[in-house]
Amino acid sequence: MTLNVWGGLTALGGGVVGYIIPFLFVLTIVVFFHELGHFLIARWCGIRVQVFSIGFGPELFGFFDRHRTRWKISAIPLGGYVKFLGDENAASVPDRAAVEGMTEAEKKESFIHKSVGARSAEFYLRTGYMPLQSPDDQPRRTRVLFTEQQIRALVAYVASLGGGPPIPRPHPERGSLSEGMHLFTTNCAGCHQVVAEGGYVTGARVPPLEDATPTQIAQAVRIGPYLMPRFSEQDLSDRELDSIVRYVEYAKHPEDPGGWALGHLGPFPEGLVTWLVAGSALVAVCLLLGRRGTSP
Repeated sequence: MTLNVWGGLTALGGGVVGYIIPFLFVLTIVVFFHELGHFLIARWCGIRVQVFSIGFGPELFGFFDRHRTRWKISAIPLGGYVKFLGDENAASVPDRAAVEGMTEAEKKESFIHKSVGARSAEFYLRTGYMPLQSPDDQPRRTRVLFTEQQIRALVAYVASLGGGPPIPRPHPERGSLSEGMHLFTTNCAGCHQVVAEGGYVTGARVPPLEDATPTQIAQAVRIGPYLMPRFSEQDLSDRELDSIVRYVEYAKHPEDPGGWALGHLGPFPEGLVTWLVAGSALVAVCLLLGRRGTSP
């Protein structure tokens, strides 16, 4: 019998390549259309896009279009990004030096200078997210430092600057609870958990939603505070947003037909009970059977 080592390695390599190349091809198509959405919305809002990249890392080749956007293919084909005027990196972190040195014409095309409108102003003020001690801090829900009259005055002033979206008015009673759970599971549960109790992601803590009002939930979906992605009306319609708000309101006080709710924290306490209670009971039964088996 002859062991064909070279033939085995060739077959293994061909199999791996046969999976990797189609995967990267499909991923590139998905990334392109995903980033194209950011690109088109930015152009529609008058924001200059400096870079449209498929992949990360060193540039392999690229070109400039007539709008001064650099279209390029990069060395690591595991994603992509769109970089706006005033961004420091692919994560859209503002470049403070570049922002401070912008001309008035450049400010009109930069992402960071676009008006947030009444929607963002009211959200950050009513949740206690503002003011921050440092612009680099993650906003956290704290005690509101302004009176109702002061909040209305601040929101009115920000709205008077023009161009921003209004405060949303959700109607959860019009939404579907089952559809809301499906949409929340698909778009939000990866960070907030399906029970809306929050969690942790890289570089940030995801807040629980137990104190969020229906309006604040809708505002967060539309503006994307901190690291949370923004969902436009094209991503989630107002009707779908009503369903999400209805589900989050339900998740605050869900029905527990099974009995013990375990704090509504998801799978963690269930696993804890399994290991501590059921595991201890199993060990006790094993010891009891063992003693009976050894008794004369």
